[in-house]
Parts: sequence; structure tokens; C-alpha cells
Amino acid sequence: MLLPERKSMNKGLYTGIAVGLIMMCTLSGCRGCRKDTEVYNENRRNEDSISVSNNVPSEDGQIMVSLAGYEKNGAKKALIKCSGNSKRFSVIDKETEKEALSGRIQFGVKQTNVSEEGGICDFTSLDKAGSFYIRTDSGICSEEFTIKEGLYSDLLKEKTAYSSETTIKKEEINKDNIENCFLYITDVVLSEEFFGEHTIKNGKDINSKLPESIKTVKIQTDALSELINEHGVLDTGLRAGNETYYQYSAVMSLFAYEYGPYDKEEAGEYTKLAEASYRHAEEIYEKASVEEKKEVDDKRFWAAAQLYKLTGERNYKKTAESYAGDPPTGFSKDKSGYLGTIAYLTCYNKIDLDVGEMFITALMKDINGVIRNESVNTFLISREEDHKDENISAAFEAARLMVLGNYITKNIYYVETAESYVEYLFGINMLGKDYAYDASSDNYSEPMSFILAGLIESYIYEDRQPEAMSR
Repeated sequence: MLLPERKSMNKGLYTGIAVGLIMMCTLSGCRGCRKDTEVYNENRRNEDSISVSNNVPSEDGQIMVSLAGYEKNGAKKALIKCSGNSKRFSVIDKETEKEALSGRIQFGVKQTNVSEEGGICDFTSLDKAGSFYIRTDSGICSEEFTIKEGLYSDLLKEKTAYSSETTIKKEEINKDNIENCFLYITDVVLSEEFFGEHTIKNGKDINSKLPESIKTVKIQTDALSELINEHGVLDTGLRAGNETYYQYSAVMSLFAYEYGPYDKEEAGEYTKLAEASYRHAEEIYEKASVEEKKEVDDKRFWAAAQLYKLTGERNYKKTAESYAGDPPTGFSKDKSGYLGTIAYLTCYNKIDLDVGEMFITALMKDINGVIRNESVNTFLISREEDHKDENISAAFEAARLMVLGNYITKNIYYVETAESYVEYLFGINMLGKDYAYDASSDNYSEPMSFILAGLIESYIYEDRQPEAMSR
């Protein structure tokens, strides 16, 4: 399945997009199978074995591992920061103190601000559950970490529970956190639409029970619905700019579409709010300068595409398609362009074949560009001074794009790249900071449902080689 089942498009569009994807994957060098990790076992030549006298390190250094642990069948990496004397590593079973796997450290770029060098220990081939630590041939040891089956499911439950407990109430929503509300709703609804267990065909839900995730996010949506009047004007206390009006419209449309099969009448109320907000935004947009329009085009595109998907009205379609020549980008609280592309391509209403191909081509070009322009290993080994807030946001966005790329193409390479960005967020970076798993972190509240649900979905294949990925 190329795109969500209930939003099936005409056969011509499916064929065009499928052909385009095959060509792009061929040209960009995407791989259907992961590159085998170099593994050395205890039976290798003596010179390849790791031996450290008295367990005393012969050099200073640090090994950063995922503080959340590793999925048993997933990609696994650790990051080492040292002077470069370490050449090899062993993964040691904590219970038996025996070597479970060994390999060569893949050194990357030399740091310019410190003497240490960054290297990657790739132990993806280890699919044994348990507690482990890493030791290098110079005696540097990591913290203990776990490998388990179902890690992403546990993390998703934990994040979902946290989000439901910290839902922002109407009186707490302000100009500083409203975008966080938008991203939270979007993240959960898209997770349900793409990876939910229920199946919807032709706008009707086969299972009438409302998913728990939608029940939870409805609380936040209802809080937002009380902050706008019948003219589409948001509460003056929010001091909302035009980008907020477009985002509000898009989020309400997104939720109304997903909620419609369960309660058509109430979904209609959300639709009215979405359209009112959009009309108000358009009035402001018409009077704006060229530069002001550029600043909100990604949100405008998303809102128009989402409203066309919801209502089928041609004026929204026309506006969304006007961006086909140079589609806006972004999959974060600040930028929303890719969300407009997703809405258009998953639309059940009639869409233009040529325009659809333009959108999917641009989307896949950007997704593959993330991989080509900066390797994940280089990102992990980036200098300490480069670990700024924009890097953290970039890691979240890159992980979302990789999950989306895998959803479209069923290519394991995107999955493993997504995992690498998640591992970066969970502590595999030159600072060893846990940005997403530590509840005390400023980034812990960043929505991850779409990322984790996408990774969970990728492991439904026991041998990790589904037919769609075969060559």
C-alpha cells in the first residue's frame, strides 16, 4: 500500500507516483536491505581479539550509548570519543561477562575544538536481548544498556501517558505554547491515520470504537475550539499572527477528518471552525506584503490541502495546487510544508495526476536529500558546539521524514536512518546528553508518536525483509 488505504486515489495517480518512486529510489541509491555490519567473533585470529590487562584503560575517552536502550531487531550504534588509540570494540553480556560481539570502530571526523576523535561502534547484528556494556581494546567502557523486544512500544506508551497527563487546558494556552498544541494534535492524529489498528474505507470505520489516542487528543482540540469566535477570530490574548490562523485551520481540519467517521455532527463543528479561521487568514493574506506572504506560505499550503481533503471544495484545491511548482517544506512546529504535501497526496477527493507527481517527486527528493547531504554518522559526531536547539529540532524532523520515506517505499534504509536520529536524541551524541528520553529534558515533551509508531510498524516482518523491499 503506497498511501493510507481510505484515501485511495485514482489508478492513474497511483501508477504515476509508483513509477516516479521507483525511478527516484534507483537514482538516489536507496537500498532495500541494510549493509551488513562487520562482525568479529571469539574464533577470529588472535590479533583481532580484544585483550585489556587488569581492565585499566590505556587512554581517556567516553562511550555514549542509547540511554533508552535498543530494539532487539533494530539498528544499534554507540559513539566513542577518544584520542584514537582504540581501534576495536566488544559488546559484553553483563550477566556472563562474556563477549557477545566484536567489531572495528568506524572513525569519522576529527574534532576541531577538542583533541578527541569521534567513532561509531555498530553492533546491529547483535539480536540478543539482555543487559550489556561496550569495552574497547584500550579498555574504555560504556554505561550498561538494555536490548529488548518491544522497546518502541514501551516508549510510545510512556510518551502517550505523559502527553495525556500534561494536556494544556484552555486557560493555559498562550502565544508561547499554542504551536506545541498544534504539533501534539498533528502528531497523534497522523500516527492514528497512518499506523492505527482500525481500518477505514470510503469514509466509514469498520470498527466503531473511538481509538484511545483520539480520545486523548480530543481534549486538547476541544480546548482550542473554545478560543475562537464565529468570525474566525482567535482570542485576543493569544496575539495570533496569520501563521497561527492557518495552523489552527489545518489542525482543526485534520482532526475533523479523522473524527468524522465516529461523530459526523461534532466533526462538522470542527470543520466550521477550520473554515472560519481560514477565511480570516485569507483576508489578512490578501493585504500582506510579498515577504509577509512568504513567511506563512507553508501554513497556508497545509491549511488549503487539509481543507480540500476534508471538504472537497475546489477553491481549497486550487490554492493547494498553486504551490506545486515549489512546494513548501517542514515537519515541525515552526514549518508545515510537508504536512500540506501529505494531506494532498492522501486525499480521497479527486486530485490532478501531474500535480500529484510534482508533490511526491519534491517530497522524496527532500527525504533522500537528508541522507545524501549529511550522513547520520557525521551528524552524530558533530562538534560539541554544534549541538544547539536547531540541531535537536532537525533530528526530530529528520526522523519523521525517514519514517515517512519508509512508509511510502517500504525501504529498510529509511528505518535504520530514523533509528540513528532517535538514538542521537536518546544520548548518542558528543555531549552524551539525553534530549528525548530524560523526563527532565526541555525536549522531552516533543511529540514522538509518529516516529515511534512508524518504527513499530516496520518490525511487523520477522525477517525484516518484506516482499516490497526485495530485489
